[in-house]
Amino acid sequence: MVMVTGEFKELASTIAHAQGEPGLEILVLPSNIEELSDEELRYLAQITFDEAAGKLLWTGSNK
Repeated sequence: MVMVTGEFKELASTIAHAQGEPGLEILVLPSNIEELSDEELRYLAQITFDEAAGKLLWTGSNK
């Protein structure tokens, strides 16, 4: 799994394919993180953590 801002999603996908990992999970973060308030940043961190943990813990039997 990799986390990138939207500007780098296509590049991350291209590199993953070139490295033999076409199914690599890519989480896209907003590019304006430095503009977020502390409360917004905490919220973003929580939802991003939840999404990442869910994808990492998801198994084929959960499909």
